[in-house]
Amino acid sequence: MRPNVSGTLPEAIEITNDFKRKYDEARSAHVDKLKNLSELADIKPDELLSALSKAPKEKYRELDDILSGAPSALKTKILSAIDAIETIDEGRKAELATAQQSLSRLEQDRLAKQKEYSQQEEKHRELAFEAIATKMAKDLGLSPEKTAEAKKFFMSNEDLQEAARVVLEAQTAKEARDSKAALQKELDEAKKALSEYRGSSPSLSSGTGNEGGSDGPRKDEDYAAYILRKAREASGR
Repeated sequence: MRPNVSGTLPEAIEITNDFKRKYDEARSAHVDKLKNLSELADIKPDELLSALSKAPKEKYRELDDILSGAPSALKTKILSAIDAIETIDEGRKAELATAQQSLSRLEQDRLAKQKEYSQQEEKHRELAFEAIATKMAKDLGLSPEKTAEAKKFFMSNEDLQEAARVVLEAQTAKEARDSKAALQKELDEAKKALSEYRGSSPSLSSGTGNEGGSDGPRKDEDYAAYILRKAREASGR
């Protein structure tokens, strides 16, 4: 069974139809031929077909019994039809086994890639959290030695990591809002400049930026408290 190169449903249907034509339809033709020959030999077709499903030793013993009274010429043709059916069955079985092996290899490759992806994702997560931990330590003005201790503490504390994640998401959202506001401000100023150019306004006044309180750590606030406070503030936005 050839592989599905495109990975699409139409090709999968085409492969299935090719397989059916190669084995199922060919087998049906030989079975019909076997039934016709059996009727000519005054043998019940079901008995022959039942014998084909038996183990080799039992199968040949039953066939000898069934065909014992058949004319020699018909017996030869019946055995030929049986050989054709068995050849098709063996080919079908071998091709299915090969397809199964290919499928197993693909599944092994998929699992290996999934494992590799998970390892990379974990590495990226660690790098991201390390960057967060470093930033938080910098915000607190920690010394290099204290920063190393803080990062080690942070990387072993899932609650702090979750809190820092909330802070980071909130900061990202704020940056997006600030960026949108800045673009809107530029647009407003451009419209105002255009209005001035047309003589509808005598002068341009400069805009003022947003004023806000300090976003840094409070006096005597430790590393964990700072992260958790930032997370609470972020969650309340």
